[in-house]
Amino acid sequence: MENRQISSGTYSTPDEFLTALVEQEQERQAKQKVNALLKSTLQKDRTIEVPDEWWQQQRQQLIDRLPPRS
Repeated sequence: MENRQISSGTYSTPDEFLTALVEQEQERQAKQKVNALLKSTLQKDRTIEVPDEWWQQQRQQLIDRLPPRS
């Protein structure tokens, strides 16, 4: 898979590919931690306040994941 990613132009070197994998794993772990904290909070029947900036960031991330329009 690595060679295919490099030859397709997605990554220019194996190191760049591995760096991207590490970053993806770190992001996945961070999201998992946030989800666990939210789940724990909800189970304790406590509320949390989320700033508008957080909702804007979540919205933008969803928009960024949409396929480009033709």
